[in-house]
Amino acid sequence: MITIEYSQNAIESLKSFDKQTKTLIIHWIEKNFSNTLDPSCGGKPLAGKNADYWWFRLGHFRIIAKISNKMVEIINIRMTQREEARENDI
Repeated sequence: MITIEYSQNAIESLKSFDKQTKTLIIHWIEKNFSNTLDPSCGGKPLAGKNADYWWFRLGHFRIIAKISNKMVEIINIRMTQREEARENDI
């Protein structure tokens, strides 16, 4: 079983969205990380000094996560253009 944790930054990001958007994001996170053997599936690793982090795309949203043994830590959630959503969000 995978444990999902949210950083303070991710919690603040979620607070900025409307209720429908928050629900969409939380359901996506639960669906894609809780019931899988490989939580990195569907994501892309960041490069260089941020190689421990993965980013996932959910429509216009980018989710940055750190994946370790049996835990996924959601670092940041942003609605952004594709080019802006990597190194600036960690």
